[in-house]
Amino acid sequence: MHQSILDESIDEVWSGSSIPHLDEPGIEFDYTEFLGNLTEYVEQASLSQLKRLANKLSTTAGRLKKACKNDNLIDYIDSLNYGYSDHLLYEFHEEECRKKLSPRIRQYSVYQLASLGMI
Repeated sequence: MHQSILDESIDEVWSGSSIPHLDEPGIEFDYTEFLGNLTEYVEQASLSQLKRLANKLSTTAGRLKKACKNDNLIDYIDSLNYGYSDHLLYEFHEEECRKKLSPRIRQYSVYQLASLGMI
């Protein structure tokens, strides 16, 4: 149940729709917002988030921060991974969404199963 709802939620999140079964909008997880505000994301990300992004893109957190300061983050990212960074950004976004949504969806699933007397 948890995995099914999580997969459904990721599909909805990509378009910025509301997250199924949760009483919250999906705006903070919207992929186009993430891409449009990538510089802001890098500047405000926690160190662990920044390291995960850097690792996904095969670079370092310091180089991402430096590219932001030099106002060339998009050009820098485009120069990485033989032009496949767009796909890696998508994968990163999906992984971060799963990481954020999974505990809330698990809680919802357990509540639903308990209310049905299944657990």
